[in-house]
Amino acid sequence: MSMLMNGFKYIIPCQSRLCSRQSINEIIQEQYQKIASTVKDCLNDHRIPIASERTIQIFSELERTLHQLQSQKLSKVLGKRAQYEYKIVRSIQRLIHRRKDIVVRRTDKNKVFYIGKAIDFERKAEEYMLKTDAYQEIPDGHCPLADNLHAVKTLLDYLLGKHALTKNQYNQLSPNLKNLELGHYHGLPKPHKPQTPLRPIIASIRAPATLISQFLNDLLAPIYLDVTRKYTFINDIDVIRTLEKHAANGYVTSTTKFITSDVENLYTMIPRQGALEALGRFCIRHSKQGKIGTFAIDHIMKMARVILDTNCFAYNKKYYKQIRGGAMGSAFTQVLANIYMFEWEQDLIQYQETHNGIYGRYIDDIFMTTNETIEEINRELEKAQLKDINIKITTIISTSVHFLDVTITNENGKLRTSIYHKPTTEPYILPYTSDHPHHIHRNIPYEALLRAARICSHVNDFNSERIRIDITSIYHKPTTEPYILPYTSDHPHHIHRNIPYEALLRAARICSHVNDFNSERIRIDMSLLLNSYPPNFITKQFHRFFRLNSAMPVLTELNEDVYHHLHQTLLQQPTRREKKLINVMHDSIIKPFVLQPKIWNKEIMYPCYLYDASLTSNLPNQFYKWWQTYYAFPGSPLEHIKVMLVANTHRTLESFFIHKKPPCELLTKMETI
Repeated sequence: MSMLMNGFKYIIPCQSRLCSRQSINEIIQEQYQKIASTVKDCLNDHRIPIASERTIQIFSELERTLHQLQSQKLSKVLGKRAQYEYKIVRSIQRLIHRRKDIVVRRTDKNKVFYIGKAIDFERKAEEYMLKTDAYQEIPDGHCPLADNLHAVKTLLDYLLGKHALTKNQYNQLSPNLKNLELGHYHGLPKPHKPQTPLRPIIASIRAPATLISQFLNDLLAPIYLDVTRKYTFINDIDVIRTLEKHAANGYVTSTTKFITSDVENLYTMIPRQGALEALGRFCIRHSKQGKIGTFAIDHIMKMARVILDTNCFAYNKKYYKQIRGGAMGSAFTQVLANIYMFEWEQDLIQYQETHNGIYGRYIDDIFMTTNETIEEINRELEKAQLKDINIKITTIISTSVHFLDVTITNENGKLRTSIYHKPTTEPYILPYTSDHPHHIHRNIPYEALLRAARICSHVNDFNSERIRIDITSIYHKPTTEPYILPYTSDHPHHIHRNIPYEALLRAARICSHVNDFNSERIRIDMSLLLNSYPPNFITKQFHRFFRLNSAMPVLTELNEDVYHHLHQTLLQQPTRREKKLINVMHDSIIKPFVLQPKIWNKEIMYPCYLYDASLTSNLPNQFYKWWQTYYAFPGSPLEHIKVMLVANTHRTLESFFIHKKPPCELLTKMETI
């Protein structure tokens, strides 16, 4: 079972040598062809001839350079470890195949394996179906795939005829007939909740309406977020920014209480007709002359109905149709549920604004602050409970609460935030032994500390959070394991390198006190050590984080003033998702981002290669040397080209151990009524 503790992202090393159907020579030749094709496209974009004798010689040099990689000697230690790990993987595969009574799944909101009894998974799935009354078995065993395909094609033809879609957009949204499949159900166990319930997922990536669902979400979600930005949390960093601004305005006093509410089964329980009516009203209010982009409101409603009508899936050798709510796994479901909830929460929003309190929601998690009495706020929450029988919430009111990944505390009128670690779930850290690129491992400590510094408002909380990352890896919880991607995982080095940085970044953003941040830093440190990260590597990456953020006194002496500055600076920096949202939210009604043609940046080149520590770990250095020698030398027209080598990786443990897809013939049967 030690292999399973590596988590589902772990990659065993030397897969090119141990379990590939291709020879090493064929693998290298394939890498050359992919890289050469990308480089030649770049040369064409800049009008540099690729058929000249000189160019042919240059690419022959690249081919020779790459083929020399296969002469790279495999160390005995790595070779023995690879053979040992592959042997274990094969034995676990045989065990899973033989034991039909057990099920292996990844856990919900976590990156570790969960092993349970198949009969328990079936029982919980059936109980959920009965409880929600959201699914209806399709009679006579009829596969609805052909019917759903017809509905989608009819809709796309209609939208093309109405000039809502261009021909290119029509082609992009048309289902791929070569790999068309019906969706299928599987449940993700939630060990952080009593009795480990299942989160129902409808895996429908190849279903007929999947592309339309993603498209409609991309069309409406930016508008929704723009309209509701004041009341919508997009992550835990957003929560802390709102809280600290609220405190700075003098609204956090000794009587301030925090309220968290969880909406039960939001996606499944929203009524279909009620949700569509809410969607129609939303589109009317937030359209321009009855249109969003090129789409009339009627077009949007037709797309929404087709998406909901085709929410069908296979489970346990039967076919089902979802008749209530939206499928968890369909992109459109989230924005539809959000729009429905936005109408429901209007009374609470108005009450909170009248009483100078915060109201914010992250999907099905609600957070509020109040200076009113518990009796008064309970009356408002009871009104909300009675407003819609489909929306059921469970509420906690206290001076210290957990919301998302943050513990929020009122210490006699002073706000304190630190990282919240659920009792049965822990953040995943890529094991250093995983065969990932080195930069991925390198960034893990940095990101963990960055998160702590952003969240922890006090230097003591930051220090405690740093310590806790280490301690959690020693104390293994009963239902899930704290996960750090092992350093031995065969990932590109930049993945391992990024893990420390990202962990520190998260801690610095969340922890308001330096001691909480420091505890988190120590916890990250020990977690990395227990996942085979070399001490010198950890020290180097930690120093990198503090050096890049001009905060070395936090590391050396826990300087509270320097930490406060670090926390505020990192907290106010936009996250990657926020930067992306700025682009998609711009002019989202007249010129939706999803309808704009994608402009390829010719100044950036993305060569792809297969990463394998035993074979191609040195490929980036060899390629950059070749590129700079022949094309990016000083004065060259290609000197300014930014090269972003993309490392694809081998199979993870998830692909070896988790098999949840029904037989292909059950998902691809084309029947018409």
